[in-house]
Amino acid sequence: MTKVFTIGGYGHEPREFFKRLTESGVGLLVDVRARRLVRGPMYRHLNAAKLQEMLAEKNIHYSHQKQLAPTQRIRDIQKEQDSAEKTRKRDRTSLSASFVESYRREVLTAVAPELLSDIVNGHDAVCFFCVEHGHAACHRSLITDEIRHRFGIETVHL
Repeated sequence: MTKVFTIGGYGHEPREFFKRLTESGVGLLVDVRARRLVRGPMYRHLNAAKLQEMLAEKNIHYSHQKQLAPTQRIRDIQKEQDSAEKTRKRDRTSLSASFVESYRREVLTAVAPELLSDIVNGHDAVCFFCVEHGHAACHRSLITDEIRHRFGIETVHL
C-alpha cells in the first residue's frame, strides 16, 4: 500500500528537509502551491527550479498540481479570518471553518477522483508539499484527509 506524507517548507533547513524525504522513502513530491516562489535566502531551496534540481539529485520525482491549490478567493477567506484574529500567516495553527468548507466544495469535489488515484497509486511513497510549517494550518492536510476518506490511506506529517 502507498505511504502518504506531507511536509511544509518553513522551519526546515535544506539538509533537514531533504533528509526527511529520503529517510521516509518518498518517491514523488507533489507541490500543491499556487505560486512556487519563496522569498529570502533561507528558503531558496523551495523555489521551483532549485527544488526540482535538488529532488532529482535524490531520485525523487516532482509534480506540480496547481489545481489542488486554493483559489485566490479561498485564500482571501483565510486572510480575513487571520486579520480578524490578528494572526500572521506563519503563526496560524489551524484553518478557518469557512476556508475548509470552501476548499472542499470548490477544489476537492472539483478534482477528478482519477487525479488523486493516479497520484497515490503510481508510487510507493508520496509527499504533498506546501510552505506552511504546520500541516493543520495548510490545505495539504485537507488533501490528505480526502485521500484517507477515498482510499483509506493514513498520512504521516513530516
